[in-house]
Amino acid sequence: MRRILFAFCVLFCLVLVSEVIAETVKYYQKVSSRLKYITVLINNVPVEMVFDTGASHIVLNSEGVRKIGISRFGKRLKAESANGSVESFSFIADSVKLGSIELKNVEIHYVPKSAMNLLGGTFLSNFDYFVSERSGAITFFPVNDTQLQAKDQYLFFHINEKGKQN
Repeated sequence: MRRILFAFCVLFCLVLVSEVIAETVKYYQKVSSRLKYITVLINNVPVEMVFDTGASHIVLNSEGVRKIGISRFGKRLKAESANGSVESFSFIADSVKLGSIELKNVEIHYVPKSAMNLLGGTFLSNFDYFVSERSGAITFFPVNDTQLQAKDQYLFFHINEKGKQN
């Protein structure tokens, strides 16, 4: 009886976490690449982006900026990238949406010399996230105290269930 009650409680927590505070999105990888690509809506336009925990900002390249129709920029900036110093320009996107998660008035950097669009710290700093290589998905948990407790219960269950399956 206790096991059934425990299983029910865990299932309830998973439903609560997945429907209320967590958003899971599938990522995809290109041939001979370990990068994780996800589709993000910027101002309601789908943009292919690299999930990049090392990037401090959301970065768009020329193709990304052209796709969402941005032609005016705010500040001209000099930034450091993995490849050295780069010139960038900032602008504010009305909306950055990933699944059901939406952030409003988000600063984005346009880096003309960037080869890729990067989903970085400007977005990611609002979340804890869990990458599941097995399922090819990333689960995002908005950061606040109540949600972190539920996230910890979810991760505890997920890790224990993973251990049982092996």
